[in-house]
Amino acid sequence: MRTRQQLMNWLSAWKVERKGAALVEFALVLPVFLLLIFGGLEMGRAVMVKHVLEEAARAGCRVASMQGATTNDVTSVVDQALEKAGLAGYQIAVSPSPPRSAEHLDPVSVTITVPHSEVAWLPSPRFMGNKSLAGVCIMPAVRDAGDDNGDVGDPPSKKNDPPSKKNKKSSGKKSSGKKSSGKKSGGKKSKKKKGKKKKSSDDDDDDDDDD
Repeated sequence: MRTRQQLMNWLSAWKVERKGAALVEFALVLPVFLLLIFGGLEMGRAVMVKHVLEEAARAGCRVASMQGATTNDVTSVVDQALEKAGLAGYQIAVSPSPPRSAEHLDPVSVTITVPHSEVAWLPSPRFMGNKSLAGVCIMPAVRDAGDDNGDVGDPPSKKNDPPSKKNKKSSGKKSSGKKSSGKKSGGKKSKKKKGKKKKSSDDDDDDDDDD
C-alpha cells in the first residue's frame, strides 16, 4: 500500500512529464496549423483576384466586340476596372489587334494575366510559387455593313409609324357612316315637318267647310 505522500509525489512527477509532452505535441502541430490558415488566406485571395480579372476582361471584350473599336479603347476600360480593384503589374492581350479588323461574328478575346507574387498578401512563403492568375473572355464581333460607325438605329416606334391602308379604309368608312347617318336623320326631320304642315292645312279646310 502506497502512502499518501508517495501518491502526491507520483502525481507531481506525472504532471511535469505531461507538460513536456504537451509542449512537444504543440511544436509538432503548430506548423501544420499555420500552413492551413495562411494557405487558406492565399487561396481565397487568388480566387478573388481571378474573379476581378474575369470581370475586367468581360468589360473590355464588350468594347472590343463593337464596330470601330481600337486596342486603346479596350485597355482603357480594363485599366479603369482594375484600378478600382487596386491591382497592378498585369498584362492585357487583345486578339485580334486591333479588334475592329475582325469580321462579323468572328471571335474577339481579351486576356488579362498577373503574377501571383504581385497580388499575394503574404510576401513569404509563396504558396503558389511563380504561377500567374488569368482572366479570359471571348465574344463574337458585331458588325453592321450599312453603318461605318457601328451604330444600329432603333426600330421605329408604333407611334411614329404611318397609318396603314387598312386603318385608312376603316377611318374612311367610319366618317362616311357618320355623314350618312346625319343625312338620314335630317331627312326624317324634314318629313315630320311636312307631315305637320299637311295636317294643319287639312284642319283649316275642315273649319271652312263647317262654316
